[in-house]
Amino acid sequence: MYLGLAAAPAAWYNRDCNNLYDISISYEGAREAVSYRVLYGTKRAINIAEIVPKESKKAVPLEETKMQELFRAIHVGDQEKIRKEAIKETEKLHKNAATISQYNLATMEIVSGFFKFCANNSMDFNEISGNVQNLYERVTQLDESSMTNWIINMSMAISEKLRSTRNSTSRRIITDAQNIVKDRYMEPALSLDDVCADLGVSNSYFSSIFKKETGQSFVSYLTDYRMDRAEEMVLNTDEKSYKIAEKVGYQDANYFSYVFKKKFGVSPSKYRASGK
Repeated sequence: MYLGLAAAPAAWYNRDCNNLYDISISYEGAREAVSYRVLYGTKRAINIAEIVPKESKKAVPLEETKMQELFRAIHVGDQEKIRKEAIKETEKLHKNAATISQYNLATMEIVSGFFKFCANNSMDFNEISGNVQNLYERVTQLDESSMTNWIINMSMAISEKLRSTRNSTSRRIITDAQNIVKDRYMEPALSLDDVCADLGVSNSYFSSIFKKETGQSFVSYLTDYRMDRAEEMVLNTDEKSYKIAEKVGYQDANYFSYVFKKKFGVSPSKYRASGK
């Protein structure tokens, strides 16, 4: 029985994508379309996959389609690595696409991959890509050099946006943590665990960004804040040391005096006497 190429239903090829989220759906439809053939002498089309043994089909490795290494480089923010992986993606594209149809489908997949990556990281793909109309169609028309540059530029832009978003998020978390200290420094039980639970972040992540942003650990920051409030009370009130200790979160007056002296060089009573 002779199988020849048939024109797949027009809807498969001409499906309009009103938004980039539809690209992956359109892509899958196109892949399905190119697998159909018509039986000469009949009026029906069949999917070639229905008559080809399963083991004879060549599976496309996930690495071929999901650009893991490129996305990993984007996450890290290593520009040299991004450039290197972007070039690899273009080389892979031209190596694996034997026909124009395969090339077009592969470029659609790249655009779709970028879109999904942005969506998964709460970024606006349209904004990053310049709000280009019919982007996936335009990308298919790029030559190899232009395609490489487009992938590099998109990757760099996404990486920069990701870095900016992370920095913004980190600053917000730090500000929220500092506000928690301001509101609750007088609580003896206030701890790193409490703050992280309130903020909904892990201890390790919070400790890392707090040290990076403020130059000190959270515990050191909390201690300094308490000591600054204690200093104000020592100089501006007649409160006993044990009372001041309680008001800044220390149940043990002796330990409070020890911490105070470590910071200011003298005990609370001598600090008051000196009038500093």
